[in-house]
Amino acid sequence: MRGLREIYREFRPIIWVLWMVAAARLAMDASAEDEKSAFMMSVYAGSAILFLYNGITGAMDHLGFKRVLLGGLTVAVMCWTVPNTISYTVAQFAGWTHGRFYVDPQEDALYEKYRDEGLGFFEAREKVEEQLGHWNTRAASPADTTGGKIANGLMMGAFTTIAGAVWCLVTGSLLLGVPMSLRRRRG
Repeated sequence: MRGLREIYREFRPIIWVLWMVAAARLAMDASAEDEKSAFMMSVYAGSAILFLYNGITGAMDHLGFKRVLLGGLTVAVMCWTVPNTISYTVAQFAGWTHGRFYVDPQEDALYEKYRDEGLGFFEAREKVEEQLGHWNTRAASPADTTGGKIANGLMMGAFTTIAGAVWCLVTGSLLLGVPMSLRRRRG
């Protein structure tokens, strides 16, 4: 537990900055109907920039490679799970279907039809994609019940956390770990 607290303490400035980016992104999603303006406010880009800055300055060289990887996972959980669960749950309650919350009405109708026929999540999606030739929907359609809305927000938070974890492990390894290793070999 102490090791996790140390990692959190080291990565806390990155986490706080990324929370600010996520909050700005949510505010832009709330006020903009198009994705182009909100696209610039990305936790993916923000984390890469912060990892690159810390990799260049060597500010986290004292951690070691294993702690950099654990820190990347900590950033993923804190900066994808928490903000995206909040954002996607707010989108469910607000009925947003634009930008990163886009739901194609034609795809959604077909998807629901196939789900009602007993197909699973992925099978129904494949069938829709096969029939229409595309899948443009980016998030779960707004649910009818409060529990459904919360469940959809949690599901999207979990899915984005997986993507965020992969992103943080790759960019953390490349942008923090590689420069750290090179400096250690030279020193």
